[in-house]
Amino acid sequence: MNRKPVLMLIFLLAVAVLSGCVEIDNGNRAEEQEGGAVQSPQAKYLAIAMKDPEVQSLLEGKDYTLTSVSATNENAILSLKIEGKFYKITTDLNNETSIIEEQFTGNP
Repeated sequence: MNRKPVLMLIFLLAVAVLSGCVEIDNGNRAEEQEGGAVQSPQAKYLAIAMKDPEVQSLLEGKDYTLTSVSATNENAILSLKIEGKFYKITTDLNNETSIIEEQFTGNP
Protein backbone atom coordinates (compact mmCIF):
# COMPACT_ATOMS: atom_id res chain seq x y z
CA MET A 1 0.00 0.00 0.00
CA ASN A 2 1.29 3.42 -0.94
CA ARG A 3 1.15 5.70 2.14
CA LYS A 4 2.05 8.94 0.37
CA PRO A 5 -1.55 9.84 -0.64
CA VAL A 6 -2.80 9.15 2.90
CA LEU A 7 -0.02 11.22 4.48
CA MET A 8 -0.66 14.04 2.01
CA LEU A 9 -4.39 13.99 2.85
CA ILE A 10 -3.62 14.14 6.58
CA PHE A 11 -1.19 17.01 6.01
CA LEU A 12 -3.70 18.98 3.91
CA LEU A 13 -6.45 18.44 6.48
CA ALA A 14 -4.13 19.65 9.27
CA VAL A 15 -3.25 22.76 7.26
CA ALA A 16 -6.95 23.44 6.58
CA VAL A 17 -7.83 23.08 10.28
CA LEU A 18 -4.95 25.27 11.43
CA SER A 19 -5.76 27.97 8.88
CA GLY A 20 -9.39 28.04 9.96
CA CYS A 21 -10.80 26.77 6.66
CA VAL A 22 -12.17 23.65 8.33
CA GLU A 23 -13.53 23.20 11.85
CA ILE A 24 -13.57 19.99 13.81
CA ASP A 25 -16.78 19.47 15.79
CA ASN A 26 -15.92 19.42 19.48
CA GLY A 27 -19.53 19.26 20.64
CA ASN A 28 -19.85 23.02 21.16
CA ARG A 29 -22.57 23.57 18.62
CA ALA A 30 -24.99 26.45 18.85
CA GLU A 31 -28.07 25.71 20.91
CA GLU A 32 -31.63 26.61 20.00
CA GLN A 33 -33.44 28.62 22.65
CA GLU A 34 -37.07 29.41 23.22
CA GLY A 35 -38.55 31.27 20.29
CA GLY A 36 -36.17 29.57 17.84
CA ALA A 37 -33.20 31.88 18.52
CA VAL A 38 -29.80 30.20 18.20
CA GLN A 39 -27.07 30.99 20.72
CA SER A 40 -23.44 29.92 20.50
CA PRO A 41 -21.82 28.36 23.58
CA GLN A 42 -19.57 31.42 23.85
CA ALA A 43 -22.58 33.76 23.97
CA LYS A 44 -24.34 31.44 26.42
CA TYR A 45 -21.45 31.45 28.91
CA LEU A 46 -20.89 35.21 28.52
CA ALA A 47 -24.59 35.81 29.22
CA ILE A 48 -24.35 33.73 32.40
CA ALA A 49 -21.22 35.61 33.51
CA MET A 50 -22.98 38.92 32.81
CA LYS A 51 -25.53 38.08 35.53
CA ASP A 52 -22.77 38.82 38.05
CA PRO A 53 -22.73 42.56 38.95
CA GLU A 54 -18.91 42.67 39.01
CA VAL A 55 -18.73 41.36 35.44
CA GLN A 56 -21.42 43.83 34.37
CA SER A 57 -19.44 46.76 35.81
CA LEU A 58 -16.19 45.49 34.24
CA LEU A 59 -17.72 45.37 30.75
CA GLU A 60 -20.20 48.25 30.92
CA GLY A 61 -19.54 50.79 28.19
CA LYS A 62 -16.18 49.22 27.25
CA ASP A 63 -14.87 47.72 24.05
CA TYR A 64 -14.08 44.04 24.63
CA THR A 65 -13.32 40.84 22.75
CA LEU A 66 -14.06 37.34 23.98
CA THR A 67 -10.83 35.52 23.09
CA SER A 68 -11.57 32.02 24.40
CA VAL A 69 -14.07 29.92 26.32
CA SER A 70 -13.73 26.56 27.99
CA ALA A 71 -16.34 24.87 30.13
CA THR A 72 -17.20 21.86 32.23
CA ASN A 73 -20.57 20.95 33.70
CA GLU A 74 -19.79 23.18 36.71
CA ASN A 75 -17.57 26.06 35.50
CA ALA A 76 -16.95 28.22 32.48
CA ILE A 77 -13.66 30.04 31.98
CA LEU A 78 -13.80 33.06 29.69
CA SER A 79 -10.77 34.99 28.49
CA LEU A 80 -11.48 38.55 27.44
CA LYS A 81 -9.46 41.45 26.12
CA ILE A 82 -10.97 44.62 27.55
CA GLU A 83 -9.50 47.88 26.31
CA GLY A 84 -6.01 46.40 25.93
CA LYS A 85 -5.98 44.38 29.17
CA PHE A 86 -6.61 40.66 29.47
CA TYR A 87 -8.97 39.13 32.01
CA LYS A 88 -9.89 35.61 33.04
CA ILE A 89 -13.46 35.22 34.30
CA THR A 90 -14.31 31.95 36.01
CA THR A 91 -18.05 31.46 36.35
CA ASP A 92 -19.75 28.90 38.60
CA LEU A 93 -22.54 27.73 36.31
CA ASN A 94 -24.66 26.41 39.19
CA ASN A 95 -24.63 29.62 41.27
CA GLU A 96 -24.04 32.03 38.35
CA THR A 97 -21.29 33.82 40.27
CA SER A 98 -17.94 34.82 38.82
CA ILE A 99 -14.35 35.46 39.85
CA ILE A 100 -12.45 38.05 37.80
CA GLU A 101 -8.66 37.95 37.48
CA GLU A 102 -6.56 40.41 35.48
CA GLN A 103 -3.94 38.56 33.46
CA PHE A 104 -0.51 40.07 33.02
CA THR A 105 1.34 39.64 29.75
CA GLY A 106 4.81 40.15 31.22
CA ASN A 107 5.47 43.27 29.15
CA PRO A 108 6.71 46.33 31.08
